[in-house]
Amino acid sequence: MAFKSCTAPRVATYGEYLNMTRAVGKCTRGIPQCLAGDELMCERLAKVCNADSMSAPFKRRGINIYDMRITTKDGSTGQVGDPRLDRFLNRRKVQRKLGVNKKFTSCTDDVSIIGDFGPDALLPSDNLYLPDLLEAGIEILLYAGDQDFAGNWIGCEQAADALEWPGRNAFRNARRYEYKGIDGISIGQLRSIRWKEKGMFGFLQSELSKDIEVIE
Repeated sequence: MAFKSCTAPRVATYGEYLNMTRAVGKCTRGIPQCLAGDELMCERLAKVCNADSMSAPFKRRGINIYDMRITTKDGSTGQVGDPRLDRFLNRRKVQRKLGVNKKFTSCTDDVSIIGDFGPDALLPSDNLYLPDLLEAGIEILLYAGDQDFAGNWIGCEQAADALEWPGRNAFRNARRYEYKGIDGISIGQLRSIRWKEKGMFGFLQSELSKDIEVIE
């Protein structure tokens, strides 16, 4: 997506793209072992999958990973966080009330690594739960902004296409169409099917990330 997403500006050179591709391969090859209970492999993945090569183009150019159209003033990658919240949670009075004595940080790699690379976090939960939800008549919308590298609509759509369920082929063959909000403004491209007159499964590649809507 950083090199050729068709919707977002290119932020990586071809050489950087190749490095990122190689890093992804190293990351994904170890996932089966981690899922099988190999804790050492899970720890290794935490380092490999968070390697600088995965985000180097963004760090070099100060590109916001949540909106690739934005260049950050401080050279960071646009981690989400409100400095007012940080100041509040770091007040001594507040920390005493909460029973903590450690500095609060809105975005920290330590928490991300612990949460993102354990066996539970790597389980393919979409295949575990989404088919049953659809069969129960529950409507599902997978949503991804077209400028969000962290959310990554290309990866989300690939996951939607790979989902194992009876309506898989019908969904993969469904055409995208322009989806408009209640104000008539285009929100993005939607691909969806209705399954057995029960639930609806849809993927929305959004152009306006502020407009998140439930499709009925």
